[in-house]
Amino acid sequence: MVPLDLKQQITKDDLKFRDINPNDFILPRYNPDTDYLELTKSGYFRTLIFLRHYMKIASDYYFGVECGAKDIDLFV
Repeated sequence: MVPLDLKQQITKDDLKFRDINPNDFILPRYNPDTDYLELTKSGYFRTLIFLRHYMKIASDYYFGVECGAKDIDLFV
């Protein structure tokens, strides 16, 4: 089970996306001249950053706490 504080964090961050224009989440076309700008402005990339963050936390919690497994990211 996911800890309550993690659920609260996710809910708080989820609210940040409520007022963003849905068109901002469309996958941007690749442009090597502006990709660094897209990473800072694109709702799509911003969402991926938050999603990856919480997936890693939830995965680390589940496998580390619930299953008692050791983190071996350095070896993979």
